[in-house]
Amino acid sequence: MLDALASRYHLLPSEVLARSDTLDVLVMDTAISWHNFQEEQARAKREGRPPPPPKTDVNILQRMLTEAQSNG
Repeated sequence: MLDALASRYHLLPSEVLARSDTLDVLVMDTAISWHNFQEEQARAKREGRPPPPPKTDVNILQRMLTEAQSNG
């Protein structure tokens, strides 16, 4: 993650350590995950396969559904 942040923003890893915070790491993780998701979708389409299923844990999805229903 540190290398990815440094590469993206053209900084030295030591500069990233000194200047970054939790939000920077969260945004970078999200960006990398989104890029990987798009690559998997494109690869499946090129190979004529169905898109891969989401990688979200079923328990997390169930909790989100329960919370949404109770707030509804």
